[in-house]
Amino acid sequence: MPPSTNPLATAHPGAGTSYSVHGTNEIVPNSITEASVGVNALGSAATKLGLIQVASIPLTIAQLKTMYTTAITLLAAPGAGLSYSIFKVNFRLIATSTAITGGGAIVIQYHNSAVAATNTLAATVLTGASAGTSDNIITPINASPAIQNDVIEITNATGVFAGGTLASAIVQIWYSIL
Repeated sequence: MPPSTNPLATAHPGAGTSYSVHGTNEIVPNSITEASVGVNALGSAATKLGLIQVASIPLTIAQLKTMYTTAITLLAAPGAGLSYSIFKVNFRLIATSTAITGGGAIVIQYHNSAVAATNTLAATVLTGASAGTSDNIITPINASPAIQNDVIEITNATGVFAGGTLASAIVQIWYSIL
């Protein structure tokens, strides 16, 4: 069998080497530069545009109890002209034996417009919790590129949660920047 003529099969470039394929299908090393992908214009976010990323945000019991009056930022605004597309959200609750009371349905939303980015998660996830860890998937519903440069936050409806000794929660978000 003849040796491969594919330069990627024989060459093992160092870190930072990039390749692009030109109209002649010629693979040219180091032909993608920061300027060509807009890093200089948009900052480091440009290198992550369109990539699926995961953020894990820990929440304390104090934050969970007061998120009705003080929404909790999960993702900072991505920058001018950019928006979020949320693929999946997991609300991991780490509970003790004493559930909290009150509150209302939990939602992840865009801060400025208060448009829901996900369906709601029933308050009973917190008020009916027993000791242990539970994973609760919150389905995304609004990945609107029209909502630009807005914070993604978690809040709840109706009123504050109270009582209880829930240990903590972790919100995991799979998202991309568009």
